[in-house]
Amino acid sequence: MSPDGKDELLQVPVSAPIGVGSPAVDTFELSIDPGSLLLMCTDGLVETREEDIEQGLSAVRRSLTTPRLSLEEACDALLARQHPGGRHDDAAVLMARLHGVPHGRIATWPRPQRPEQVRIARGSRE
Repeated sequence: MSPDGKDELLQVPVSAPIGVGSPAVDTFELSIDPGSLLLMCTDGLVETREEDIEQGLSAVRRSLTTPRLSLEEACDALLARQHPGGRHDDAAVLMARLHGVPHGRIATWPRPQRPEQVRIARGSRE
C-alpha cells in the first residue's frame, strides 16, 4: 500500500517455499514510494473452508485502508479481523514499512543455483 492509501496486489512469480523442492527461486523487482507498506502472508490468513482466497485477500486489502497504526497494532488488528473469535489456522504475517535503501548501501553475493549453495552462503562471512 502506497503512502497515499492506494493498495496493489503484487503478481509475484510462483515458486516452491524456500527450502522445499527446487532450489531455484524466481525473483522480481519493483519500484516503491518511500513509506509504502508491504504485507506478506501465508494462505492461512486469507483462505478458509468458508471463504475462498479472493474473498480473504479483498478483506485484507480493505482492512489496510484504516488510519495509520503502528505495524504491531496493524498486524494485531488484521489477525483479529481475519481470525474472529480466536479461530486459528497456520498463518504467518510479515508487515514492513519500506523507506528504500540508497544504491551505495546495497551488496549482492551471486551464487550458483545449486542446493549446496544455501549451506555455503549461511556460513559465508564475505
